[in-house]
Amino acid sequence: MKARMAQRVLRWLTLKHPDQESLYGDLLEELDRGRSARWFWSQLVHATALAAGRKVWQDKRGTAERWALQLAMTAVVLFATYVTWILGVLVVTLTLDRG
Repeated sequence: MKARMAQRVLRWLTLKHPDQESLYGDLLEELDRGRSARWFWSQLVHATALAAGRKVWQDKRGTAERWALQLAMTAVVLFATYVTWILGVLVVTLTLDRG
């Protein structure tokens, strides 16, 4: 009974987190070897929480990387605009001085 419920839960979790399939298989094997249901569920909750935390961290990192890239590109555009403006002022100044 407990093995069937564990298999159903693991099958559902594997669909949601395919990268954790080997871990879920190991947990099921340990349950078949005689580990307690309490041990199994605690390990499963722990592993699932770690996987969820890892995903949240990766999403935060990706967001931070996108913001940093956008900030760097904005700085480059602003710098190029400033340099272009300075060069334009120099050209106008030099042109007026000659004329």
